[in-house]
Amino acid sequence: MRQRQRKRHVTRRHTERLKTQRVRGKRRIHGLRQRAAEGHRHEAEPEAGVRGSQTPERKKTVAFSAPYNYQSLGIEAAEGSPVKDENTLGGTRIGVVQGTVSDTWVADHDPTAQIVRFPNDAAALSALKTKAVDGAVFDLATAETYASENPEAKLKVVHSITTDLPHGYAFKKGNTDLINKINAGLKQVIDDGTWEKLHKQFEPNAPTPKEFAAKS
Repeated sequence: MRQRQRKRHVTRRHTERLKTQRVRGKRRIHGLRQRAAEGHRHEAEPEAGVRGSQTPERKKTVAFSAPYNYQSLGIEAAEGSPVKDENTLGGTRIGVVQGTVSDTWVADHDPTAQIVRFPNDAAALSALKTKAVDGAVFDLATAETYASENPEAKLKVVHSITTDLPHGYAFKKGNTDLINKINAGLKQVIDDGTWEKLHKQFEPNAPTPKEFAAKS
């Protein structure tokens, strides 16, 4: 009887010890993950943390690098839509995300289009899939992704446009040294053909602007 009690006691102590070790182990792993994440965050927050369109409004608050691309847009529509290309927007309902380059482009290109503005891409995509709009204008790469990921909606990029609005890396104003280093790196990958190779790989339907064609 006493032996059984001793065995139960030992087993209980052993189980409790294992539980304690597991808890400590989990805490240790959690701490390591936190420290790793904090270290990663510090390393992933360079002074050039933003990239995007070089609009006049943004240039008032930040400095930009040399352009690394131009804004490419895609007109997207479902099968059977009256929207066939950039010349058939008039009189149709075109979804855009409010305040974006797409919004400005549609308003400038065809004032007769009925622009339907949404707060984000998800809302615009939902309206396109349910045919609440006849078409939508997104960033070209985004539009192509939506078409491939939603086969049941039968979406298609019916036309692509490359605007004259450059993209660049944004910096704090006055950070000349870092801007110069980024610009030197951009020039190198453009001149040696790396930029054009990657552009054709990831944006095959967007033409290569002459400024970014390989120099060698």
